[in-house]
Amino acid sequence: MQGQTQTQTQNQVELPSPPTDSVSCLSWSYSQNFLIASSWDGTLRCWQIENGPAAKAQTNLNSPILNCSCLTEFKVVAGLVDGNVVCWDLATNSSIPIGKCQAGVKTVNWIPEFNLVATGSWDRTVRFWDLRQPNPITVNLPERIYAADWLNSTGVVGLASKQIAIFDIRSSTNPAKIEQSALNHQIRTVAISADSQCFTVGSVEGRANVNFFAPNQNKTFSFKCHRIPMNHQNQQQPVDIYTVNQIHFHPQKFNVFATCGSDGVVFFWDKEQKSRLKAFEKLTLPITCCKFNREGKVFAYSMSYDWSQGYDGFKSDKVSIFAYAVSENDLINGGVRNRKSF
Repeated sequence: MQGQTQTQTQNQVELPSPPTDSVSCLSWSYSQNFLIASSWDGTLRCWQIENGPAAKAQTNLNSPILNCSCLTEFKVVAGLVDGNVVCWDLATNSSIPIGKCQAGVKTVNWIPEFNLVATGSWDRTVRFWDLRQPNPITVNLPERIYAADWLNSTGVVGLASKQIAIFDIRSSTNPAKIEQSALNHQIRTVAISADSQCFTVGSVEGRANVNFFAPNQNKTFSFKCHRIPMNHQNQQQPVDIYTVNQIHFHPQKFNVFATCGSDGVVFFWDKEQKSRLKAFEKLTLPITCCKFNREGKVFAYSMSYDWSQGYDGFKSDKVSIFAYAVSENDLINGGVRNRKSF
């Protein structure tokens, strides 16, 4: 699946004052274009993107941060590797402890419709935190949580056992079902489409899978991505295979989603046409995170080492975060020549 690579330099800016260690999560505010990044250096950082990017605030939580989620314009919840769940109040630049899990908190998602924060931990629990209450609702799962996404009442949680737990918290905080992933290797990321019709799963094998919630929709399919032929003259085998680090759906164009990988590349995809819409220029380090803003007009992504190749693969401690202005042409099939189907 090789398509034409698009030059995006003129349409993007690099944010000032990035973290000093790998970026673990990017989260957009709900109304204003504030971007939050969490990092393994223990910091949460905030930038204002409009009218030229500017660093607005930062705090150090003194432990590597695995994930974060914006609650309001001025409150962010973070999950730490030491198991703590912390709320950062940007207005006062204060950090408020919410609670603690028994192991690292890998996922954090704000569910505004229920006024809940959902966390997923390596202690094999999903916990629902109502910040007005002292204790969370705890749900035990069969394995460690590696990935999660929540939209309205629906949750999709990826487990270390390559299983997917699907939640509908309108009826119960327990999973509605747990099923085996169609992918054969470790789950790295999951994402729910903005119209709640489907979800995608990405793995360390450079492959993604699109699944539909409705049982009568026999549209589930998998496709290869983030793979680079060792011999560029021969597009067949063998190939270098890279981890799919994150998947995120466009909030307005329900058929469009982005993937980023350890190969240093970002792709835009169309799930209905089963085609690749855009390939960003390959960078020198992995792309660890990516996310559209609430309107889908700005796309943020981070470049830093993700340790997918271990210590021997470490080449640079450079960290960069970019904000890319999304054009309509980026989101339509036919806007670029030589786009190929899955």
